[in-house]
Amino acid sequence: MSIKNKHFRWLSVLTVVLAMLVACGGWIDLSELDEATPSDEATPLDHSGHVLGAAPRGDGLRRIDRIGHSVGYDEDRGNPAWVAYHLIGMPAYDGGDRPGFHIDDDTEARISKGDYTNSGYSRGHLAPNHAIATYYGSDAQYEAFEMSNIIPQKQTLNGGAWRALEENINGEGRYADTLGEVWVMAGPVYAESMGTLSDEGKVAIPSHCYMIIVDEDGGSYRAMAFIFPQEPDDDYALSDFLTTIDDIESQTGLDFFSGMPGEAAIERSQAPSVW
Repeated sequence: MSIKNKHFRWLSVLTVVLAMLVACGGWIDLSELDEATPSDEATPLDHSGHVLGAAPRGDGLRRIDRIGHSVGYDEDRGNPAWVAYHLIGMPAYDGGDRPGFHIDDDTEARISKGDYTNSGYSRGHLAPNHAIATYYGSDAQYEAFEMSNIIPQKQTLNGGAWRALEENINGEGRYADTLGEVWVMAGPVYAESMGTLSDEGKVAIPSHCYMIIVDEDGGSYRAMAFIFPQEPDDDYALSDFLTTIDDIESQTGLDFFSGMPGEAAIERSQAPSVW
């Protein structure tokens, strides 16, 4: 058998094995990926550990790192393009009182709480209040209320399907607990023109929102990716919103997990069901 034919045969076998892995729960072997290093449960993680692999790439984004989350901020739209956070095990802190929303002085847009007033849209957290407060403490919770972590969301989404998925992620018996750790990325999608919150045009309204959840086990990774419309139907199931990371990339212009071994496979595979 020629060297060329042997190479083709091994490539064909590898393709079949990869397809089987994707079919069995979406697991992809990315063992060469540099992981964020877990710290002791009761110690807040270093903020550099919130992004799995390379930070999402997009034009003109400002990187902002906080105790409990990291942000790629879109100054032109007055919104984060992505927010990432990383949860390990069970919460280490009691949740504190909700702080007020406030301007992030590290942004040029300087969006304020008042920019949302009477707009018909809620101030939607991307790194959620409860998870950040209970896993990272009160200082991180305060930072989660900076407007760089907020996007416009209809209350039907913010208090419905979006909240339901967030509640699946953290706390006893939830993903971070039962799976050991999870990485989450979330942000807006501008698939349709929705205008801005006010005549001043400081805050663009997304037509949809995305969330990506990644789980690792023994050097293998799987992901669930979701895109939610601003007003989901009342009889929704979370599985209705499953999609691929490739789809989110095509709709946002972001490049997730750039340069990771196995990047193409994990991005094109859709989770067969909600975990």
